[in-house]
Amino acid sequence: MPSTIIDSTIFQGIFTTDEMRRVWSDENRTEKYLDIEAALAKVQAELGLIPAEAAQEIIGHCRLDQIDLPRLREQTERIGYPILGVVTQTLAEVTVLAEKSGISRQALLACLNKSVMGSTFSKYKTPAFVNLDFHPTFTSTLLRKDFDLGLAEAREREVPMPIASAVHQLVQALIGNGFGEDDFATLLVLQARSAGLELVSENAEISDGLEPASSD
Repeated sequence: MPSTIIDSTIFQGIFTTDEMRRVWSDENRTEKYLDIEAALAKVQAELGLIPAEAAQEIIGHCRLDQIDLPRLREQTERIGYPILGVVTQTLAEVTVLAEKSGISRQALLACLNKSVMGSTFSKYKTPAFVNLDFHPTFTSTLLRKDFDLGLAEAREREVPMPIASAVHQLVQALIGNGFGEDDFATLLVLQARSAGLELVSENAEISDGLEPASSD
C-alpha cells in the first residue's frame, strides 16, 4: 500500500520520474556507499595504510548482491538512535547546574556551541533549551521506542549500556509526566524539576544552526 504521493501508482509520475526514483532508491544509495568504501580501501592500500590483500578483500565484498537489504532494514530499525537521548540528558544536566549557579542557559550554550564540544545537534537543540519551545521534532514516545530497540539489540549481543539504560528510565519518566507527545528536549524540564528549579523562557533570538552559511 503506498504511503506517499511518490509511492502512488496513479500519481507518482506527476511528481517525479522513474530515473529520479532509481537515483534515490535504497539499492542505488547503498551501492554508492559501497563504491565509497571500495574507493577508500584502494587509496588506503596505495598509501600503505592497509595491505593490498586487505584492500582487494574489501573491494571484493563491496557489491550490492552481497547485501541483505531486508536484514539491513531490520537491523537499522532495531538499533535506533538512543544516543540522542543520552546527549540531550547530558546537556540538560550541565544546563541546569549552570543556571542554578547564576549562568543563563543562553550564555552556557553559546559558549558550548563555540567550543570543541559543540555540534550541529547541540546548536539545533539550543532554541528549545533557551526559549522552552518544545514543539515536537521527535517525541519522547518515539525516543523510547528507539531505546527499547537499541537496548534489546544490546542484550542480544551481550553489550552493557549502563548510561543508555539510565536515560531510558528518564525518558520513561518523561512520558509518565505527560510529555510523551512533546519533543524529547523536555528532558531539561524533568532535570530542572529534580533540582528544584523553575524554568522560565529567556525569549532570546537564537539560531538553530541550520540556516545556510553566509557567502560573505
